[in-house]
Amino acid sequence: MCDYRRTHVHGRLCLSPDVTGEAQRRAGALNCDTTEGHGDMTPSWDKSFESILRSLLRGLSDDAPLNPDQDLASLGLDSMASVELLLNLEETYAIEIPDELLQPATFATAGALWQAVSGLRSVEPKA
Repeated sequence: MCDYRRTHVHGRLCLSPDVTGEAQRRAGALNCDTTEGHGDMTPSWDKSFESILRSLLRGLSDDAPLNPDQDLASLGLDSMASVELLLNLEETYAIEIPDELLQPATFATAGALWQAVSGLRSVEPKA
């Protein structure tokens, strides 16, 4: 498993492998747990979140439920779609997902991703 960091190449956002492990160390220091279980299987996210995800999951039919523990990669979320997903979430929720959360675990399931997004939404902006 590889962590990622946000970089910009020629003005374009890229997610680059973090071979130093710095992102993981920072996430540990910040206590960012993106792997918490979702035992009740009831999605707690809003319609915008699900709409954004569904638009990028080629392997999920329109009438199929999206469960918190479903593997997003198996539903068609690849690296290019992950970048688009990141940008759409940041724009929709007026957040910036920090480098510490740019890990495969954050984007592994809808539940893990919503946990990260909802946690950032509840953080008060610094004055």
